[in-house]
Amino acid sequence: MSTSGSAPSASAPSGSAPSASAPSGSAPSASAPSASAPPQAPETAPASRADHGSIDHRRERIRVQTATHRIEGNVTLARDGFRSRVSDMLNASERDFLTLTDATVTPIAGGPGERHGFLAVARRHIVFAVLADGEQQPS
Repeated sequence: MSTSGSAPSASAPSGSAPSASAPSGSAPSASAPSASAPPQAPETAPASRADHGSIDHRRERIRVQTATHRIEGNVTLARDGFRSRVSDMLNASERDFLTLTDATVTPIAGGPGERHGFLAVARRHIVFAVLADGEQQPS
């Protein structure tokens, strides 16, 4: 009986040791609030990559015209190489919409314009597109 008595006491310390190792294995997730700084750092990194100040992208202000509206806004393009031109974006067959930010929509027939922080224009409705750099061509 003392053998069975020592077995439970041996189980208790053994149970303590595995639970000590189990909490240490689960302690990082249980104590994640105190150790959460490293996991939160990667979570904030993707948000900063989504920032428009990315070195891999640039903004270009363009003006597009549909049958009924003139729209001016910013498009985001690759800084260099593949898909770095406005014409590349307009000719991309896998894109059905052109995404503009800080957009102004003005009816061609006249009337007040509207400002929108985000606007998606169906590519098939675009009649023409030009850079809206503000420079006038000499007449």
